Order: sequence, then structure tokens, then C-alpha cells
Amino acid sequence: MNQIVINGKCTNIFALENNGKKIVNLGVLVQRNYKEQDGNIGADFFNVTVFGKKAEFIEKYFQKNRMVSVLGEFQNYKYVKEDITYYCSKIIAEEINYTDWKTINEADPSTKTTSKKSTCKATT
Repeated sequence: MNQIVINGKCTNIFALENNGKKIVNLGVLVQRNYKEQDGNIGADFFNVTVFGKKAEFIEKYFQKNRMVSVLGEFQNYKYVKEDITYYCSKIIAEEINYTDWKTINEADPSTKTTSKKSTCKATT
């Protein structure tokens, strides 16, 4: 069984359509449970992809800097572009929910959908 659950802060939301179907990619920052050698708490950034009606809902109502919980399938993939191999990973969300208690009216309207793209590590 391939299943992952993460809880973290939504960092960006990027919506697009493919053949009339809505797709939303969002970033989720998840803090680690320990401090690193420099005394700072580390964090991991996850790319999350959502399809269909859930994607439409997220595009309409989700905002940056809000706490979310994601349940989904973890996927690794790679591609080659100009002789550079890019290794990436993402979560295909089955369920995604807010976990903080702000209402939509309390949230900052300037933090709505952005057009930032996901990043991947590259090797030569």
C-alpha cells in the first residue's frame, strides 16, 4: 500500500486545465520534529497534485499560509531535458482539508491562487 499523510502550511497554489479537466498543484511546507545543528527547525517541501472537482474546490477556496492535511499516494518520477536528468516527487491527493480554524473571511485575500511552479532536483 502506498499512502502518505502530511500536515503543513500551504505555500503556493497553481491551477491549470488539461482537456477541460481542472488540475491544481500546491506546495506544502512540513516542519520537522527536531532542531538541526544550527539550532533551527528544519522543514520539508512537498508538491501535491489534485484533480477534478476537488481541484476546482481548492482553486476557489484554498489560500496560502493556511494549515492543511493531505492524504494521498506518494510518487517519484524523472525526466530528461537538455541532457540533464531531473528527479522529482509528488503526492497525488485523495483527501485534502484545512486544519486551522480561520474562516474564509478572516484569511488574507492577497494570499489567493498564485502561478508559482514546482521545482525538482537535477543531476547531470
